[in-house]
Amino acid sequence: MKHRFLKLRVTLVVLLVAVCALSLSGAIEAYESEQAARVEALKLYNEMLAFKDSAIFKERGFGAGNPQANAWLGKAEKMRDVFNASDFPIMLKMVPGSMIQVGMEYLKTGGADNDLTLMFREEIEAELKQ
Repeated sequence: MKHRFLKLRVTLVVLLVAVCALSLSGAIEAYESEQAARVEALKLYNEMLAFKDSAIFKERGFGAGNPQANAWLGKAEKMRDVFNASDFPIMLKMVPGSMIQVGMEYLKTGGADNDLTLMFREEIEAELKQ
């Protein structure tokens, strides 16, 4: 009985690892090249710039009460994880995390730029223009 239980646990662990590997590899394959990743990151960046000044963002931030910003944050977090697992250059890997940081700062400032957002935006834009 003990051997059977151990075999079942090993099987479950192997299945879990396989599922995680497949989902991660599928996500990484979403960007066929660094340039494709930059294009997608730029789209996400522009999406944030479009909603940062909206009344709903100022009122509800990234919460469920703001579906656009909430979905954006989920996409940015997923992109961050995919970029970090890639072999992209370090500065490109940092872009999604920097975008999230800018978004959180906009939450504090009501969408207004400050020294921190301007610094991050300059770095993001420089990396995405390559």
